[in-house]
Amino acid sequence: MSFERILSVIRHPAPPRGAMSVDEFLQWAGISRWMFYQLVKRGLIHPKKIGTRTVVPVEEAERWLRELPESSPMADTTASEEE
Repeated sequence: MSFERILSVIRHPAPPRGAMSVDEFLQWAGISRWMFYQLVKRGLIHPKKIGTRTVVPVEEAERWLRELPESSPMADTTASEEE
């Protein structure tokens, strides 16, 4: 990408999009395609169709992320036992 093109993108960013392609969602969420379709099958994420394309609305992606369970802290296994 040329320097002029980079400056153009910085000066005129693309408007916010309402949906992501499956590939964009996979990268955004950091999950595999297999995991994505498992989530769809289990009803945990609800993609939409635009013609033949499958997309994930940004609001749906953010809802899915908010509803993920909190990570539990790992037990400290490095502490030595008292003798």
